Amino acid sequence: MPRLSDRSVPPPSTENSFHPPISQILEQIADAVLLLDAQSHILYLNTRAQQLFPETQTGIHFFSTPLDDELDPVRQKIERAAIEVIQGQAIRETSAYLPQRQQWLDIQIHPSDWGLSIYIKDVSAHQQGLARLRLLEQAIIASNNGVVISDMQHPKQALIYCNPAFEKLTGYAQAEILGRNCRFLQGPETDPATVEELRQCIRERRDGRVILRNYRKDGTPFWNELRISPVRDSEGQVTHYIGVQNDITERKQAENALRESEQREREKAAQLEDTLCQLQRTQAKLIQYEKMVSLGQLVAGVAHEINNPVSFIYSNLNYANSYAQDLLNLVRLYQQHYPTPGAEISAIASEVDLDFINADFPKLLDSMKAGAERIRQIVLSLRNFSRLDEAELKPVNLHEGIESSLTLLQHRLNAQTNRPAIEVIREYSHLPKVQCYPGQLNQVFMNLLNNAIDALEQGVSLRVLHSPESLANTDSVLPPPPTIRIRTEIATKGKNQEYITIRIADNGPGFQEEVKHRLFDPFFTTKPVGQGTGLGLSICYEVVVEQHNGDIRCISAPGLGAEFIIELPLS
Repeated sequence: MPRLSDRSVPPPSTENSFHPPISQILEQIADAVLLLDAQSHILYLNTRAQQLFPETQTGIHFFSTPLDDELDPVRQKIERAAIEVIQGQAIRETSAYLPQRQQWLDIQIHPSDWGLSIYIKDVSAHQQGLARLRLLEQAIIASNNGVVISDMQHPKQALIYCNPAFEKLTGYAQAEILGRNCRFLQGPETDPATVEELRQCIRERRDGRVILRNYRKDGTPFWNELRISPVRDSEGQVTHYIGVQNDITERKQAENALRESEQREREKAAQLEDTLCQLQRTQAKLIQYEKMVSLGQLVAGVAHEINNPVSFIYSNLNYANSYAQDLLNLVRLYQQHYPTPGAEISAIASEVDLDFINADFPKLLDSMKAGAERIRQIVLSLRNFSRLDEAELKPVNLHEGIESSLTLLQHRLNAQTNRPAIEVIREYSHLPKVQCYPGQLNQVFMNLLNNAIDALEQGVSLRVLHSPESLANTDSVLPPPPTIRIRTEIATKGKNQEYITIRIADNGPGFQEEVKHRLFDPFFTTKPVGQGTGLGLSICYEVVVEQHNGDIRCISAPGLGAEFIIELPLS
């Protein structure tokens, strides 16, 4: 093929062969424009052409002018296309890339009346965009996440694209996917609320993230972490939605396994904690029980040892009183028959104050008898209270156990330096004997009465708080002095089940609600350190509820005293 650069080149001319109006029009064109005559001389080039080919000017031979190494291959492409235009009298297109400038050029060469018209367009931005799109497409194709694009202008919001990862994830081929709405992945275990959340995001034209139970083509379920994002046009209208799918089935299984493991460990920890608490409670109760059994044995032994000499003294007091009366009668008889005794007798009678002895000696014997009677009563109470080691049920008069506890606590009921004596009001009903463990119930009565005394030593409220049923038949209100009221009765609950009810109330300061809820918890106490183990009421609960199938509860409020109610089944 002949080269246009081989033609003869006349001297350059700087005259523009085009009229100024045409030049002005060509200057406004965004492309670089060169107009060549039939001998390839430059008739005209606009500013953009001068910037692209700074070595050229009007009048020179375009194909013979030396250019730099990057532009010379471009000119060669133009020259080859120009030859084809001249030969075929048809438009030719070509393109060129300037690597140093990172510039893409689209070139069109038109035949014209004066020779050739060359239009060179800078398409770098377009080519870079295409390259970026190709790169993004390759990234989406290579992605491990399933990617789909739906057409929001389609009536069904149909899918128009899916990448290979989506095909692999779902088991569907691209031909089976495109044109369908993505709901074909839903199944029986797909959560409708989650689907509605996703639809709400689409209705509001915003991003969204959900975790769905979806199904593959073969019917196997999988957990799909789906993220959706809207694509907007230049006017801000949503035209498409992009969905990114991630199979998180293994993660969900691991999370479920972890949750189940954590739940099992929490249950084990709770069981261990409960076991430890139970062991601590059992240990404390065993220690307490052993202490009480040892105390009971000691008290029983002491009571037995005291009872023998006291019984001997008590039984002989009647004889001593009889003998004393006989001796005093004899002395009075001697005084009647011998009114003037000898000097020695008179001296001794005056020294011992015979008249005082005659009057006081019977009183002395009576007081000794009362003291012995009191000792016998205390010994009997000790013997009743010491039945802690009796392991069998037996019929017992509960009033005896209550009275035994009151007797042993009499020293605490008496007046103290900081308070008057505590009044005990007994409201006993006629009760049958109850099958129970007497020693353990005695411990319950002792604990409740001890606590009532402790409360009264902290202060006295205006009245004792009674339960509504305890006030059903009485309007009595306790007076301000420290008082303990003990009331027993037979009540009916449920299906004609008869219970014996024992109420022990005090007019102490009462309890806060949060304290009342924890009264029967092991080791819980409101007393100062060293004054309470926190086991008393816990043991009461165990004895009444667990060993006697009964019930124990407390009614109290700040400033209104406290009342403990024990219910024991008769049968």
